[in-house]
Amino acid sequence: MKFKLVILLLAVAWSATPLCAQVDRAAVTGTIHDPTGAAVGGAMITVAYPSTGASRTAVSNESGVYLLAGLQVGSITLVAENPGFRTI
Repeated sequence: MKFKLVILLLAVAWSATPLCAQVDRAAVTGTIHDPTGAAVGGAMITVAYPSTGASRTAVSNESGVYLLAGLQVGSITLVAENPGFRTI
């Protein structure tokens, strides 16, 4: 009887473990390219939350790669800007 109880407790504890792994943060990453396919370094990427007006920015590196980590989960607007290019 004790063996079955231990197995049951272990099964319950093991099945609850994934619940602890859920997080309330997100990340947005990508690469900026011009129409010819060349990487665009120095582009400013802005993530805005329309519901709160809050925003975060990042700048793409020389390979055009950007990363915004630790973002709140929710609906966002993403804008990419760079002098000499139209804003998207």
